[in-house]
Amino acid sequence: MAIYRPVAYSKQQNITLFKFIAGIAVLYAIGSTFLAYFQVDTTKVINVCSAGAASGPYSNYLSLSAGSIITILLFCLYLSTLFVLFRYEHSRNTQVANALKFQRKVFVSASLVLLCYTIFWVGPFTFSILSTIFHYDKNVSSYVSVAVGFGNAINAGCSVFVFLFKYPMINECAKSVLFRKKKNFNTVTHVFSAQNGVKNTMSLTRK
Repeated sequence: MAIYRPVAYSKQQNITLFKFIAGIAVLYAIGSTFLAYFQVDTTKVINVCSAGAASGPYSNYLSLSAGSIITILLFCLYLSTLFVLFRYEHSRNTQVANALKFQRKVFVSASLVLLCYTIFWVGPFTFSILSTIFHYDKNVSSYVSVAVGFGNAINAGCSVFVFLFKYPMINECAKSVLFRKKKNFNTVTHVFSAQNGVKNTMSLTRK
């Protein structure tokens, strides 16, 4: 949505979806912490009737499968945005051309986030998949898991940095939340594009 309809994207954000994704992330973190605390070996499959003993390996396989599918879908979506921008580039419609200038900015931000994602997460995650497929030594798998964890944290920080400081409206909203400014947050931020002379009005409801 941030690529296809960047102006309407801010109006269609849903806090329920954010809570759902955050809830899944928290549950996954709790489960991973539980397995690490009890030193569960996730590299050895246990073919016994014991859900507790077998939960570690199957959780590892599920995590690798889900991560692979999400990564493939993400890159497919990114390639589709290239097609959309290519189509807009060859459009002679003035309104489409003006909208494209703003979409390029969003596309650059999405590209930076995807680049950070590829370097700091996809790289270590690929080694994690290889260590599972080729049954690397347990110590190697442990180092790879640590690299995935650190890479995930660095990737999250870089993504926040890209969006937090690139756009004035997000920057101002973040300052209001971080510094707890006591004022009416139900304001409307007007963003002016100096390049194309088009006034893009984006409503930000801040609580």
